[in-house]
Amino acid sequence: MENKDYKSIIRDYEKLHSQDPETYKLSFDDEIARLQGYFKGYMPDLIKESREIEVALLWLAKARNAYVKYYQAFKSRDMEYLNDVLFETAHAMQMGGILSAGCDHGFFAFNFTPNLLAANMFDRIKYLLPEEHGISKNSDPASSCVAYMLMSLMSDSQELKDEAKRIAEKRLKVNNSLHDQSYIECMLAILNHDYESFNWSIQNLCYAGKCAKWYGITAIDKKFCIDAHGLYNLACWAYGGEMRDKILLPDSSNFCQDLAIWQKEHNFITGKQVHIFPEDLDFYNRLMKAKPVKMPLCKSEYSNKLFFEPYQYLQGIINLNNLKIQND
Repeated sequence: MENKDYKSIIRDYEKLHSQDPETYKLSFDDEIARLQGYFKGYMPDLIKESREIEVALLWLAKARNAYVKYYQAFKSRDMEYLNDVLFETAHAMQMGGILSAGCDHGFFAFNFTPNLLAANMFDRIKYLLPEEHGISKNSDPASSCVAYMLMSLMSDSQELKDEAKRIAEKRLKVNNSLHDQSYIECMLAILNHDYESFNWSIQNLCYAGKCAKWYGITAIDKKFCIDAHGLYNLACWAYGGEMRDKILLPDSSNFCQDLAIWQKEHNFITGKQVHIFPEDLDFYNRLMKAKPVKMPLCKSEYSNKLFFEPYQYLQGIINLNNLKIQND
């Protein structure tokens, strides 16, 4: 990113704010006020209906406030702060952003795991993609392929890695979107210890990020490619850092070289919580300290297919971390 790229992200976010000031706040204090107003309106109904208040709060902990944090980080160009924001965002997504998609763990190939990787939270991948789940059979083929490759990189099993490579090579022989093709190529290059192929493929992934048109993507997402940052960090981390000094920094305008250099110089440390919630939202402070649980799979009543069950997952988070709320 050059100076003009930082300014472009700032302008784009301020434009989003002018179009939808309720969603795109300009400061975290404004976001706190939004959350306080939201819960003031909904909490009485949840209590009255004896609803699972904690589950509702977890669902609402999705990283909706990530954009205002990114905005502040790029405006200040504070890379330590940006690294902390990546941690907060990835943690909140893993803890509370789980919604049923009617599929299995393959869903996490392109959802949440890129954020965890960009935040250097490599040890968290095994909770979303436990090795015992095996290959995904209830997600689209590209997602299934990427999820299995990620699972294999977190495993000590060479047999699993070899199988993941075979599946990836087969997948690359069919038509894929530019994003999926580039992502699989990057992953396969990491599995093959092939830094030259990785350097080429991650440039293509950055380009694919600029052209992305999928639902919900914003101009900010296109100009700050989380997927590329995640895979760059993964390549530097894999195999004990074997490729770390051989991987080139992508020169794309949607790759934040300043961030990548800062993370590398600080040995890819995980960030910390820097945004503290007030007392009436203290649930979220406790949530930021919570530990993850493994993603459970359940069998459908109507078929033999497996799918992840968000309610069971969120209950596991609540029980493990004692997140129960007492209502006297």
